[in-house]
Amino acid sequence: MQSERVNHLAYLRLAIAIIYLSLLSDVSSINDDCIKVFGIKVPAICTSMTFFSTPCPGCGLTRSFAAAAHGNIDLASKFNRTGLALFLLVVFQLPYRLIKLKAPQIRISEKIRPFLLLPSYSILIMLIVNWFILQMQ
Repeated sequence: MQSERVNHLAYLRLAIAIIYLSLLSDVSSINDDCIKVFGIKVPAICTSMTFFSTPCPGCGLTRSFAAAAHGNIDLASKFNRTGLALFLLVVFQLPYRLIKLKAPQIRISEKIRPFLLLPSYSILIMLIVNWFILQMQ
């Protein structure tokens, strides 16, 4: 199926871009409200914070991904509690999409397919729960 191949290729490219940009970005402490790309500070841009003065569920994910890409797990979790899990989900896309592109004949059983979506749904729920916790503080 050509459309399935196109989808896998698109997700693979997106995952590579996210990981590459995370590696190019740098954050040094929890007090950083921006990231550095090639030594140039790039301010955080959050529409929710700009217009409503409240963080969104994804606030801190960019900085969390940058910290995780550089192996700073503790800092990554401080920027966003779900950032590390989401970053690992993106990293998992590399081998998964490569396998699906190289061996498209490998099919996933319909009984197992719902369990593959479980991490994605779990992370989505964690993002929302994290957001509620932030709102209560």
